[in-house]
Amino acid sequence: MRIYFEDRKLVGFCRSGLEKFFIQQGWDWQAFLKNGRDAQDFLNTGDAMAIQLVNAVKKSRNME
Repeated sequence: MRIYFEDRKLVGFCRSGLEKFFIQQGWDWQAFLKNGRDAQDFLNTGDAMAIQLVNAVKKSRNME
Protein backbone atom coordinates (compact mmCIF):
# COMPACT_ATOMS: atom_id res chain seq x y z
CA MET A 1 0.00 0.00 0.00
CA ARG A 2 1.20 3.48 -0.83
CA ILE A 3 0.72 6.67 1.13
CA TYR A 4 0.13 9.83 -0.90
CA PHE A 5 0.44 13.50 -0.07
CA GLU A 6 -3.33 14.00 0.01
CA ASP A 7 -3.66 11.21 2.60
CA ARG A 8 -2.25 13.57 5.23
CA LYS A 9 -5.64 15.27 5.37
CA LEU A 10 -7.13 12.14 6.96
CA VAL A 11 -5.28 12.94 10.18
CA GLY A 12 -4.93 16.71 9.83
CA PHE A 13 -1.20 16.79 9.12
CA CYS A 14 0.10 20.02 7.61
CA ARG A 15 2.38 20.11 4.61
CA SER A 16 5.30 21.70 6.46
CA GLY A 17 5.23 19.19 9.31
CA LEU A 18 5.15 16.25 6.94
CA GLU A 19 7.96 17.75 4.87
CA LYS A 20 10.09 18.17 8.01
CA PHE A 21 9.40 14.54 8.89
CA PHE A 22 10.63 13.48 5.44
CA ILE A 23 13.80 15.52 5.83
CA GLN A 24 14.44 13.92 9.23
CA GLN A 25 14.06 10.49 7.67
CA GLY A 26 16.31 11.36 4.73
CA TRP A 27 13.47 10.67 2.31
CA ASP A 28 12.93 12.35 -1.07
CA TRP A 29 10.08 14.83 -0.65
CA GLN A 30 9.64 15.51 -4.37
CA ALA A 31 9.43 11.80 -5.16
CA PHE A 32 6.75 11.45 -2.49
CA LEU A 33 4.72 14.30 -3.96
CA LYS A 34 4.88 12.64 -7.37
CA ASN A 35 4.60 8.92 -6.51
CA GLY A 36 3.71 8.49 -2.85
CA ARG A 37 5.70 6.21 -0.55
CA ASP A 38 5.27 2.67 0.65
CA ALA A 39 3.30 2.49 3.89
CA GLN A 40 5.80 0.05 5.37
CA ASP A 41 8.45 2.78 5.28
CA PHE A 42 6.25 4.90 7.56
CA LEU A 43 5.67 1.98 9.90
CA ASN A 44 9.37 1.16 10.03
CA THR A 45 10.13 4.58 11.53
CA GLY A 46 8.27 3.61 14.69
CA ASP A 47 6.95 7.18 14.82
CA ALA A 48 3.50 7.33 16.44
CA MET A 49 2.21 9.95 14.01
CA ALA A 50 3.46 8.01 10.99
CA ILE A 51 1.73 4.89 12.30
CA GLN A 52 -1.43 6.91 12.87
CA LEU A 53 -1.32 8.05 9.24
CA VAL A 54 -0.93 4.51 7.92
CA ASN A 55 -3.79 3.27 10.08
CA ALA A 56 -6.06 6.09 8.90
CA VAL A 57 -5.25 5.32 5.26
CA LYS A 58 -5.96 1.62 5.78
CA LYS A 59 -9.30 2.47 7.32
CA SER A 60 -10.23 4.91 4.56
CA ARG A 61 -9.41 2.29 1.93
CA ASN A 62 -11.27 -0.45 3.83
CA MET A 63 -8.06 -2.42 4.36
CA GLU A 64 -8.31 -2.99 8.11
